[in-house]
Amino acid sequence: PLQCQLHHVDLNKCPSYEALSYEWGDPQKECIILLTNESHISITRSLYNALRDLRDQKLPRLLWADGICIHQDDIEERQKQVSIMGVIYSKAYRVLTYTGPERDSSTIAIDFAYELLRKHQSGEISNPNSEDYPVDLGLPPLSDPRYLALKKLILRGWSTRSWCAQEFCCAKQVCVRAYHAYVSGHI
Repeated sequence: PLQCQLHHVDLNKCPSYEALSYEWGDPQKECIILLTNESHISITRSLYNALRDLRDQKLPRLLWADGICIHQDDIEERQKQVSIMGVIYSKAYRVLTYTGPERDSSTIAIDFAYELLRKHQSGEISNPNSEDYPVDLGLPPLSDPRYLALKKLILRGWSTRSWCAQEFCCAKQVCVRAYHAYVSGHI
C-alpha cells in the first residue's frame, strides 16, 4: 500500500517540492493511503494510480497533490486554495503531469515526444519551407503510427481539465508521464 507523511508548510518558506497535475476521473474516493501516524486518508483511483506510478521505492519525495492537500469537502478552504493554485504550481521546482496508465501506445508516444524534443533542441528539425512538409523538416512522414499514439496521449482526459493549462504554464520544469514512461524539460 501507499504510505505518506503530511506536512503543513508556509508557501513563503516552503522546501523544494514537486506539484502533481493529473486527471481527476471518477470522484469516488475508493483507495486508501496510510499515514505515518497510523491513520489513513481516502483518495480517488486516478490519484492513487498517479502516486503509485510516480513513487520512488528508495527515496521519499515532497509532492503537492490537490486531492490530498486540499480538504475537498470544506468549500471555504477549497475556494481559498484554488485562488492560489498558480502560486502553488509556480513555486514547485517541477510539475509532474500524469496522463494515466499505459494504454493506446502511450509509451511509444512519450518516446516519440522525447525524440521530437531532442531533435528540436539539437537543431535537427528545420523550418517549414516546402511542400514536402513534414519530411523536409527532418520528421517522419505523417503516416508514421507514432503521430497517432502522440495525438491519443495529448487528447487524454488530463488535457480537458481547465486547470491543466494553468498548472502546465506556471511550471518551471515539466515532466509528462504515462505509467513509467516520461519526457521532461524546462519551460
